[in-house]
Formats: sequence, C-alpha cells, structure tokens
Amino acid sequence: MAAISAFLGREEERARLAALVPARRLVTVVGPGGIGKTRLVEEICADELADAAGAVVRCELASVAPRDDIAAEVAGQLGFPSLDAFALRLGDEPALLVLDNCEHVRAAAALLSRRLLEAAPGLRVLATSREALGVDGEEVLPLGPLGLPASADRADVDAAPATRLFEERARSAGARAPASAEEFAAVAELCRRLDGVPLAIELAAARARSLTAAELLALLDRRLDVLQRAEPVGRARHRSLRAAIGASYELLDEAERAFFRALGVVAGPFDADLAHAVARPPGGDRLGTLDLLARLVDRSLVVAEPHSGSTRYRLLDSLRHYAAEQAAAAGEWDALVDRFVGAMVTEAKSISAAGLASWTAEVMDRILTHLGNFLAAIDRCIETDADAARAARILIPLWGAIHQGHAAEVAAACERVFARWPTGDEPFRAAALAVGAGASVPAGRLDRAEALAEAALRSPSPLPLASVIAHRAIAAAVRQRGDDAAAADHFRRGAALAAGARLAPFERELVVCAAVLDSRGARYEPALAELAASRADAEAGGDPIGVVWALVAETHVRMRAGDTRGARASLEAAERARHGFAYPYGAMATARLRAALETLEGSFAAAAPAWRAAVDVAVAAGELAELALTLRAAAALARREGDGGSADVLLAAVPPGCHASVIGDLFD
Repeated sequence: MAAISAFLGREEERARLAALVPARRLVTVVGPGGIGKTRLVEEICADELADAAGAVVRCELASVAPRDDIAAEVAGQLGFPSLDAFALRLGDEPALLVLDNCEHVRAAAALLSRRLLEAAPGLRVLATSREALGVDGEEVLPLGPLGLPASADRADVDAAPATRLFEERARSAGARAPASAEEFAAVAELCRRLDGVPLAIELAAARARSLTAAELLALLDRRLDVLQRAEPVGRARHRSLRAAIGASYELLDEAERAFFRALGVVAGPFDADLAHAVARPPGGDRLGTLDLLARLVDRSLVVAEPHSGSTRYRLLDSLRHYAAEQAAAAGEWDALVDRFVGAMVTEAKSISAAGLASWTAEVMDRILTHLGNFLAAIDRCIETDADAARAARILIPLWGAIHQGHAAEVAAACERVFARWPTGDEPFRAAALAVGAGASVPAGRLDRAEALAEAALRSPSPLPLASVIAHRAIAAAVRQRGDDAAAADHFRRGAALAAGARLAPFERELVVCAAVLDSRGARYEPALAELAASRADAEAGGDPIGVVWALVAETHVRMRAGDTRGARASLEAAERARHGFAYPYGAMATARLRAALETLEGSFAAAAPAWRAAVDVAVAAGELAELALTLRAAAALARREGDGGSADVLLAAVPPGCHASVIGDLFD
C-alpha cells in the first residue's frame, strides 16, 4: 500500500532495521503507542527490503481479539486454509512475514512465530509490538521519539524530524506556515513538550488550522482532551492520544496499573529509590519495585536510561498526564502527592547533608537530576500545605542549580513560596530566603536579592548555611553595582562563617570570589597564592568542582593581568579537572575563557569560531547570565582591536537584565 503522507526522519533506525532483518530470523520493533512502529516497517519493506527479503506478506493483528484463533486469523489474511499450508507453500523459499500490532496477543504471536520459523527455513518474521515477543533468538529494536531541534532557530526547527513532521502535517491541514522567530520557538517547544512522539505531534498539527502552536502549548495541561481527531479516520486507538495510551494501559495487570498510576505524580527523571518511596504497593520490597519498573519498561510505558553507572527512569510527558488522570479517577491522587512530597523532602535533606560535607560532582548531579521533581513538589506544597516548612526544606539544595542554567526557575519557585507564605517562623525559612536571594542576582533583580538576603540574616536559622549564602548574594549584588570593596568584604564574611561552621566547599568558593576582586595591582601575587591554596585544599578535600572553580578564577586573574602564558596553563588544567563529570558552569566558563585567550593570542576574527562555541554552550545550558557575560567579554575584546561595529552588535545581543557571575567581567 502506497503511503499518502511523507515519511520524515528515522534514518538511523531505518539503516539498523534494514541490516537486522536479513541477518536475524525474528526482529521485533517495540515502542509506545503512536511512536511510529507500523509506519517504519511499512517504509522499510517498501524500500530497503523490497528486493532483499523475498516475498513480503503482512498481517494486521490490531483487530484480532485475544480470545480469537490467531493462527486461523493469520492464515486467512495470508489467503491459506491453515498455517501449515502457508509453510508448505513457502518451503525453503525466502520470505518476510510482517506481524503488525502484536502486543494484545503477544503470547499467541510468539507461539505462531516460533512455529512458522521452525517449519519454513527461509522465512523471516518482522513484528511490531509495545513489548517484545519473548522468543529465543528474537532481536529487539526499541523505537524512540523523533529527533527534536537543538534550538528554536528557524534552521534547527526546519531540520529536526519532530518539527518537520509538525510543519508538514499542519500544512496538509491547511495551516499557515510559521513565519516569525516567536512562532518557530513555539513549534519547537510544542514538539519538545510532546516528547517527539509522532502521533501526538500529528494530532496537534491537525488542530493547527484553528489554533497556533503557542495556543496549543497553553492547552497541553489538557492534552488528553485536546489531542484527538473528530472524524473517524484510521485505527480507533490512534484517533486520540488518550485512546493510544489507554490501549497499553488496559494490557497491564492490576499491580502494574497501580504502579503506573502512582508514577504519574513524579514530574521528572527518577531512580528506583524514588519510585519505591512513591509507588511501592503496601508491604512491597525494593526488589518488587525493581520488578514492576522492569515490566513497565518492557511494555514501553517507562523509559530506562543508563546514567553514571546507574539507571534513571522517566515517563514521557503524555504518559505521565494519563497516569495522573487515572490516579485521580481512582481516588489515589492526594495520598500520592503526600508521598511524593515526603520523598522529595527526604531527598533534599540527604543532598543538603552531602553537599555541606563535600561539594562533589555526584551531589551536583543529584540536584540537577531531581530539579524537576523538586520544583513540582514545591508546587504541591503550595497547593496543599498549611505552612512553608516542607517547601522551604526542599528549596535548600536548589542553591546548587542556580549557576548551572536554572537561576530563573529557582527564583520563580522561591517567589511562589514567598507569595503563598509572606511571613512565618519555619526553621528553614532563612535558608529559603537566602536561596531566593542567590537566584535573584543572575536574573538581574539586585534590589530583590539584597532584600531577601537581609531578611535571611535577620531570621534565626538552625543552618549556618543560610547566612553564608545571604552574604554571598549581597556580595554578588553590590559587585554588580560596582562596589568591589564591599563585595569582597561580604565574600570574606561569608567565608569566615563557613569556616566556623566547617562548610569547607562554601568557604573555598567565597575565598576564591574575594581573591579575584582583590587581585588588581599590588594584590596580584597574594591573590594567586590564595587561589592556589584554595585549589590545593579542594584537591585534598575531594572537591573537584572547587578545583575547577579555583582554576577558572586563576585563569581569569592571569588573563586580566596580561599573563596569557600562565592563563593558558591554568585554563588547560581547568579543562582537565572538569573532564569526566557534569559541571555546566565549568563547561561554560572554560569555553568563554578559551575564546578570550585565543583572541588575546591571535585576533578577534581568528577566535570567532571559539566565541560561537562559547555562545552555543551557554545557550544549550539555558544560562542567560553566562551568555551575557560571554557576549560582553567578546564585545570588549572586539572594541580593544578597534572593531567597534562587532562590539556594538554583540552588546545589542546581550539579554536584558542579566548580570555576570560573581567573578565579574573579564575586561571591566
């Protein structure tokens, strides 16, 4: 059957499937409903396998009921009185049998496949299912979402398979093509929020004649109601997103359904421990949780991804919405929310305790991995809690996300908490105020940062960290106002408090900040000595982030003083030190400093690729403050070379209201 619409993307999957089918006798393409399994197989059979696999015959099993005689159904679709007759007709001749949509008759399809493969030596079977058939020798090809654009730029949106699919289907539905930067950005975000799932994108595109991408985005909290076709076109389970997901949900047993419903309360990636805390059945142990997770992964309802030697899990956003809807319908939602918030409070306490002792890459990774869950738990607290106690406790570890591209999100969460509870005497309120102050600086809200920090310093707190962070926020704010002496004073006051409380990672960080501000003129050599001592202390304390931070600062100080040779040595050491672990700020800072160094050693024009790379790193991290710092540094160096035109263009591109890191601009 000739396809009516264009097939977009899937080049890698097509190539792999085209290589697998001739080499393996049974290949099963697996993935969630609406991911495009059937269409991929149709395309591969029509093109790459048309001449290589012999006769190609296809059986559609979606309409076959589990109680039906699947062997008779398949034989009938093939035009034979029985499977034995079909196998006899094939003999040793090569042929490819496609069994489409096997998930609801999986056991029967497995038996049928085994029987035919044994009877017909030249036969190969290519199946599609939401779960592997489980036959010996089966090769499984998981099919994931379509590729998403790297940015909201028109070129990236037009090139990415997910957004190309939306644009092509929207155009077919009579919608106007996106024209402005805002419209392209909305299309990119819409496809991202739909997880790159073809069915969801096609259902959204079908609405594009009457709703813009931005309007569709605003309706995604009700996506299960919005993303459906009014007309009876195609398979019933593909006429709406709810029906497609429901078909998978109905195949689960009751324990799997309950577990899946419970996972709907989790907003972001999660590990087995969080799944166990939130979704375990009464009396269930951790092995039972791992088994249920594995079963949902096998059924394409949970995505499992390796991450730093462990496994991270997640639900596609539409699946999460469906799970939450089912949990609410079952009367389970309120209890699940309470368990989820309790689990995130426990995780926040654990991360805070670990980070206070040693600011490691593992601590940073835990913060960034659970950021979405922390933010969601805070919003649940705002909806349900009588006071700010739990929300304030969850806010504390978010300090670590502020300079990793998430300042705006953390600041917004803090403001939601403060708007809900303007006053209070919760034990950790001072720490929450300090986190809000720290997040307000990169967002350019200097008055708000100072006000929150002063409030934190006035509030009693069981955590010395609150005062440490408050002094840091004040220092960063007054630094942006141009008062380096006051900034250095607050950095050193914070460092002294950290030292007294044995908060070594924070002491090292603030000492580095003060040393940079003190490094001009006669203080140059003492500042370098202080930075070297901080780096050595971080190395001895097993604090790789502290090592990178000190080396970045050392590079900055040497470069500003004109010591490009020493700066290069420090930068190369920083790049080596940050290798092997995720540290977004370190990646941004070293990219920026490398571009600056290449400019000083050569020319601004020669360093243009390095500047573009530095901008890309900041944009990819979503860190507007670092982007602003990079653009200002590039502009300063361009102007130093007499290229005022480039400098003006770069300064015009600086995001408004964004302020540099606490270390300050390179050439201010």
